[in-house]
Amino acid sequence: MNLEAPLEKPLKGVIGDRTAAVFEKAFGYVSVGDLLRHYPRRYVLRGELTDITELKEGDEATVVADIKKVNVRRAPGRIIVEVIITDGSADMALTFFNQAWREKQLKVGMRGMFAGKVGIFNGKRQLSHPDYEILPEGGDEEEAAASFAGKALPVYPATTKLPSWKIAQSIEIALDSISDLDDPVPAHVLKKFNYPQLREAFLSIHQPTTRDEADIARARLTFDEALVFSKKM
Repeated sequence: MNLEAPLEKPLKGVIGDRTAAVFEKAFGYVSVGDLLRHYPRRYVLRGELTDITELKEGDEATVVADIKKVNVRRAPGRIIVEVIITDGSADMALTFFNQAWREKQLKVGMRGMFAGKVGIFNGKRQLSHPDYEILPEGGDEEEAAASFAGKALPVYPATTKLPSWKIAQSIEIALDSISDLDDPVPAHVLKKFNYPQLREAFLSIHQPTTRDEADIARARLTFDEALVFSKKM
């Protein structure tokens, strides 16, 4: 059995025909392995939790807040979902373009953690396409907040039709589609350099918990590519 076969799966069977076609046109990707080798160009660390009143334009911030209002505006060729959140000190808008499904996911009364770069529009603070996590009712808010605030968010080489958030969403689906992989790097080499197994390396470069974890995963995957290239020579 070839355990590396999961990386050879056609993208269209994993992320859907339409999205796969966009990836093929934009980057030439046709397989799961192609997509998983689309590495982040940088990471943004979610900031420490901040009161909305303290936020300034350009800040990378994370807030814990309640959803106060959800509005949907439609214009020719565009749908805007605006979510108003409040932490008791002030309100802030979350803006999503052409993502009508957010209206069903984000409901008034829910509490969540919202992270992104602060902008100002019409004199009001806003986050455009923020990352977020809805807190479960009765859950440990402090533990969840600490975990959420400390994560590194990947920023990918992107296009107009494939923004970074969409790429991250597709890569998450691709990661869920792979299990055990045949590792081209010998075990003694992995041990010598403290490299992770192949699947763990893909997880660590796309969904790292720390910058160090991402750096080690990138080094290991770069080693793989050099090894494959040398075998072709």
